[in-house]
Amino acid sequence: MAATEAANQSEINASLSSRITRVDQRLDPRKGVTVYRKTGRKPDSKKQAERFEENKPILFVRRQLGLGNHVIGINIDIKSKKLVDLLKEMYDEIEPHGLAITRKPPSCSNRLFFLSREDFATRRMRENAKEGNADKELIHDLDVALKYIEEDYTPTIRDLEALLWKVPASITFDLLWTLFCPGSLLYAYDEYTEQDLILKTRSFRLQSRSTRNIVQHATVGQHVTVGQYGAVGQYATVGQYVTIEAFTITDDGKAFGFCTIERHIQQFDGIRRVHDLPVYPLKYHPKETELREKALRRGHRLLTLRPRRYMETCGFAVYINPTAPPTLSRPGYPDPKDSGHYRLDTYGRVMIDPTSYRLRQSGPGLTSVNRTVTTPLDTSKLTDEHYMLCSPIVAGFSFTTKRWGGFPLDRLVDVEWSPRPFDSLVLDDELKKMVLSMVKQHRAGVSEFDDVIRGKGKGLVGLLSGPPGCGKTLTAEAVAEATQSPLYYLSAGELGTTSPDSGESNLKRVLDLAQRWKAVVLLDEADVFLAKRTNANVARNALVSIFLRNLEYYQGILILTSNLITHCDPAFESRIHFTICYPSLSMELRERIWKNLISHTSGKDTITQRDIKALAKVPMNGRQIRNNISVAQSFAAGEQRPLSTSHIDMVMKMGRDWETAKATCGTPPSHDPLQLTTYFVTATILGFSVGLAVAVALAVMLQHRLQ
Repeated sequence: MAATEAANQSEINASLSSRITRVDQRLDPRKGVTVYRKTGRKPDSKKQAERFEENKPILFVRRQLGLGNHVIGINIDIKSKKLVDLLKEMYDEIEPHGLAITRKPPSCSNRLFFLSREDFATRRMRENAKEGNADKELIHDLDVALKYIEEDYTPTIRDLEALLWKVPASITFDLLWTLFCPGSLLYAYDEYTEQDLILKTRSFRLQSRSTRNIVQHATVGQHVTVGQYGAVGQYATVGQYVTIEAFTITDDGKAFGFCTIERHIQQFDGIRRVHDLPVYPLKYHPKETELREKALRRGHRLLTLRPRRYMETCGFAVYINPTAPPTLSRPGYPDPKDSGHYRLDTYGRVMIDPTSYRLRQSGPGLTSVNRTVTTPLDTSKLTDEHYMLCSPIVAGFSFTTKRWGGFPLDRLVDVEWSPRPFDSLVLDDELKKMVLSMVKQHRAGVSEFDDVIRGKGKGLVGLLSGPPGCGKTLTAEAVAEATQSPLYYLSAGELGTTSPDSGESNLKRVLDLAQRWKAVVLLDEADVFLAKRTNANVARNALVSIFLRNLEYYQGILILTSNLITHCDPAFESRIHFTICYPSLSMELRERIWKNLISHTSGKDTITQRDIKALAKVPMNGRQIRNNISVAQSFAAGEQRPLSTSHIDMVMKMGRDWETAKATCGTPPSHDPLQLTTYFVTATILGFSVGLAVAVALAVMLQHRLQ
């Protein structure tokens, strides 16, 4: 019985093998034609190649030979329509390298054919389970495909079983390609934002690294410099690496859908654990289920940020330096073309806006932070896998760093609006209500009034004037907070005060963004634009004229601050909708500020009203009061004690010492060196405020003569 079964199986195997034709293909350099031969036989002419198909093979395996009969590639022409339709079904969305469905005849690379073996086996079992309704032709053709894989890859399969079935799974560099089946899910880690990624495999390529005039990493731990592997200006091969091309899903500002991303693995010796690779199949991650759930939630959240959204962030973000030289990054992590990137701790509010990012960014950073969508998706028909593939990096603008970049989705939170700034504002209540009402009405767009020229004069411009520290900046911050609007803080220096052309382009860029985002723009210390024009400075006159023209057509909210109201150009006065003049702080106002700020510290129960009255007697502006309390609070936190007047007195004494130093720094030095002494006052303060570490250092050097 056993002998009969073995004979039957041998006959079946022979029958399956007969449907596989193997030929060698090479170019005859003398005749300039492609010649064929059955593997192991003498070459035949091109016309005789047709004879190889007389037995109607299902698989036509072509080995491509180069010089010295070196095998440079193996492709399989697929004569079975059933197999072609199955491969098209398996890889239709992916379009992997090595599969040419539209070619006549359709062909597939030998490695892609091998990587399809599990899908072939699964489909065969499914068809066989149908019994009477089974597609016998498909089953037969699948048997031929599996027979080819058995004949050519049995040693490879045994090696993989020895490496991957043990715990932890391991792999060699030569077998690395077997891990990356097109369509399989991958795990990777983004170093810039410290986030996990789930990707979908598209292709695997073995590449050689070369260098010219740039510093690169050749192998792990080896630093290659210019000229080390060849003359300057020439390319030199310095090792191999593999490139994994994969899919992720993003919103590029134009469409939402698939885009491609590359990850790299540097050549290594021996055996390496799979989960030590910078990118590897998700199924080998020890926390696969947790990662899938987290990525699913993150993908759903990404859809809520479209088309733009004002958020807060805390943590690393990736920024772009467009002037950076081209360098290859460490293999296995960000793409080599992503050179010029750097990460920076970013705290504060950001505007997530991929569309504006695309419109205002150019160069390599565009494709790395906000990659171009190649296959758009219908957001109403997304699957769980689509959500898991969503990129964890979203493009936007940081109001803190004033830079465009990519922000980690895991660290974005909704803005928590606070009424505290408006309540803390030391200003007449009726005036506060009037300003707030004007801003809210403008934001709501309820006014039907328009200029004679349509679209002109529809902005809201305010001018806040007064000495430093009287509350001008706080007023703008309070208005933005109360109306739940972004605040775009801008200084005259950021616009540029020397070149009219650059100043105009910078101003238009800011005003366009502010209008798009419905932001309140605060132009601090705007005296250079507000001051009266004279014939002595033509360049500044041009800058002022440009500013006036843009102001006329701006439809958003702009608040200017100035310390020199008496020097204001009359042309500006006619374009300002409301003005507030802040007087120097009286003792009563200082008392209100001290009381309000202390109520938000650990000293609210230890510092009495009498203490506050005493503190208010010292002439200070609002900013100085705030700084004194901030530093004193850090002192108290360092001592693990509540804030007290002793801490505040210590800080105020440092301020008095500084004023003394300024008053005495002009005293002539003594001719007697024995009578000279140098007095150093150095205070290093480390505290924590609102959950964030704040380091404050103050160094004062005093030189005086001992009497």
